[in-house]
Amino acid sequence: MCLERMVSYKEILNTTQRSILLGNGFSCSYNQRFNYNSIFDEMKSRASKKSIIEILGDSKTHNIESIMKNLTDSGQKDDAEDIRDLFIKTLVDIHPENILKVKKEKIDNCIYNMNEFTNVFTCNYDLLLYWVLVSEKNYNLSDGFIGKDVYYWRESYPNKVHFIHGALHLVNNEDNEFLKHSYSAKKGPLLYQVKQNLNDNSFPLIVSEGTSYEKMRQIDNNRYLKHSYDALSKIEGTLFIYGFSMAENDNHIKDQIIKSNIESLVVGIYGDKDLDSNIKLMAEINDIKSRNKHIKNVVYFDASPVNMWSKCYKYD
Repeated sequence: MCLERMVSYKEILNTTQRSILLGNGFSCSYNQRFNYNSIFDEMKSRASKKSIIEILGDSKTHNIESIMKNLTDSGQKDDAEDIRDLFIKTLVDIHPENILKVKKEKIDNCIYNMNEFTNVFTCNYDLLLYWVLVSEKNYNLSDGFIGKDVYYWRESYPNKVHFIHGALHLVNNEDNEFLKHSYSAKKGPLLYQVKQNLNDNSFPLIVSEGTSYEKMRQIDNNRYLKHSYDALSKIEGTLFIYGFSMAENDNHIKDQIIKSNIESLVVGIYGDKDLDSNIKLMAEINDIKSRNKHIKNVVYFDASPVNMWSKCYKYD
């Protein structure tokens, strides 16, 4: 399988109506602690329940969602839920203490890069993109939430950033309202609030099920998630995919890209194009192109040197 065309990052920005889909590669480009392999190792060191220690110790994969799928398929739903809870708690703890611990230069660079896109879609659960969103200098990245001390999601409010699988800062309360945590003088820093909720056994709005079908069940039953998910099918122009592997358990994301009206697909690949991971990714992209008749161009770029937390223009 060969690449149709390789481009530099700067060439991408010559198009209009640019949207971006972010995967774990975005978070890893901030810090490798967010790499799923690193998170898996951290989970192993934290596990205290005997069955979970054995499951993680015997696992041949570091993909948490795959582990959860296998457990669910074998009828071990309680263990799958324990793995999910451990994953969320571990993800929370690997964050910097607060936004002030993230270098201002990195936030400014990320704002600069994200503002190049009409829409930003992310499947990540962490707080990194949200911290960029609430940066005081950033006026262009709206997420559809409005308020002061308490922020409520309003479907009619401008929405440029979409957390398709939810995130640590999002909450679906008992009145079925969609809220987000944010820093406040009363409640303290954002991460502190998330940790307090976890201590109270109150978990954030996160879609981390092991299969695409199970993820869709949760998305379909949540108005905010469904709105974000549907927005992906309505984009036009060019879709830029960065750090997203198109794994089988994300087939629902693939389905929305197929439904969209995009004309160009620009995809980042890491390392040699003949790596198994890249061959699988390119096969998925080829399938998308064959099923979406609007797509006229598919191009690839080397994502290894492109860091969204730096000025990407220098990687030409």
